[in-house]
Amino acid sequence: MTARGRVWFRRLPGDGPKVPVRITRAIALLAARAAASEVTTATAPESLFEAQQRLAIALGQWVGAKVDQRIEFRANLRLSLGPEYERRAQEYALARQAAHVEAVMRQERLRYLGEYILDDLRRAKLWWLSSQIDQTGDAQFDWSTFDKHITPLIDSSSRNEDLKVVVAEVISTLVDRVHDDPTKLQTWENMVKVLLNIVGEPQLGERLHPLFHPSLVNDVSSADPAVG
Repeated sequence: MTARGRVWFRRLPGDGPKVPVRITRAIALLAARAAASEVTTATAPESLFEAQQRLAIALGQWVGAKVDQRIEFRANLRLSLGPEYERRAQEYALARQAAHVEAVMRQERLRYLGEYILDDLRRAKLWWLSSQIDQTGDAQFDWSTFDKHITPLIDSSSRNEDLKVVVAEVISTLVDRVHDDPTKLQTWENMVKVLLNIVGEPQLGERLHPLFHPSLVNDVSSADPAVG
């Protein structure tokens, strides 16, 4: 930044040797230059207006020179940028703006992924499938990457609900498929009981028992006395 303007100075009365006017002027000019440099070096080039206001505050009133407090100065300086510095300041401002926009977009993308996509296993799989198709042009890819990196990020409550649904669908489907074959139905019941015993929940097997023996449910229903 370049500063142009006027500097005023005065020497306060008091004891001490008399300082020539030319030396007093030199001290005032150097002090004003140092004050202006302190403001401009602490301000980014694109903040020219801010630097101008800070400089006006710093030099708008009489200030004592550090080398001789009997000499006071004030100044009215106008800051400007040379053509090269102005171009660089504009490029710097544009770069900062682009970086800010990119940071906001990245933050919004992460929020969207966290609050919407990764909140549901099915949505997460559809998002992953779509992104892979966009990249590879087909849906033939290895799901192990999704299972390793994406699945742990999905909300645990959603995964639990999805697991419940899948287990229920599997059991229901298997029962439907083997219910006409007593041998297969009995085998499936035995497998379920063994599994529930292994995980320490044998009582759940009793709740599933009627599903494997629908005739028992019918017999109990027919044995109920009529109401009336």
